[in-house]
Amino acid sequence: MTFMQGYNDLENLFRPMTPDRSHAERLQDLFIRLLFCDAVFDRYCADISALIRDFGLEEADRAHLPDPNSAQLQAERHGRKIGVRREVIKVFAQSFELIEALPGFDFQDFLGSREFFGDQHSLPHPFGTGPAYESASKFFFWARNNVDFAATEGGEQARNISNGDFAAYLIGQFEQGSTAYFDRFASGIYWREFASTELPMILMTAERNVYRIADPAGHEKALATGAIDLNRLRPEPPPPLENLI
Repeated sequence: MTFMQGYNDLENLFRPMTPDRSHAERLQDLFIRLLFCDAVFDRYCADISALIRDFGLEEADRAHLPDPNSAQLQAERHGRKIGVRREVIKVFAQSFELIEALPGFDFQDFLGSREFFGDQHSLPHPFGTGPAYESASKFFFWARNNVDFAATEGGEQARNISNGDFAAYLIGQFEQGSTAYFDRFASGIYWREFASTELPMILMTAERNVYRIADPAGHEKALATGAIDLNRLRPEPPPPLENLI
């Protein structure tokens, strides 16, 4: 994520080589949450002092944070959230409307979640930009953990189509020559049609042909192709940074 110019020289405050890196990281964390998370922003508007204490900061740090009533901040928040939404919709083009229509779904819940803010809940960036810069895989893992697809009418359909959207995205990253991580999807991807049963399964080949397989023999044949099980796909946390301070 990049920072706007102009918030009291905030961009200089976050240069990585600082004597108090932990302090700068806490301030950076609060600032980014202000941009995306409505709950944090509402607390910021109601009681800035209490919020900065909760982030382990001091009253003097208010000088490095934006005015909650400024038009610049309002525009920045709106633009940032719209940008993430567009990124997610681009990947989940066939399924996002179905997911959004499920009872209780609120995209803002994703924007306030640990999956969105952490660098431990996503796949590597396709072009090696670094952790926390990519939202599509974060949304996939967040939805898998927080949306009860099986409990609502149309939920299983939304889950299956979202799996297909994400599988096509992953195979596409391999085809485009993204980082070596995506080489594993060269033989296709499969997933369970229903989360609670092994069969039927859905197989998407490397050519993006999709097959529904309901018999054990077909299941074994599909596994032999080397296709990746999407149900077992997990985030890939970045390696720890070497401490140079």
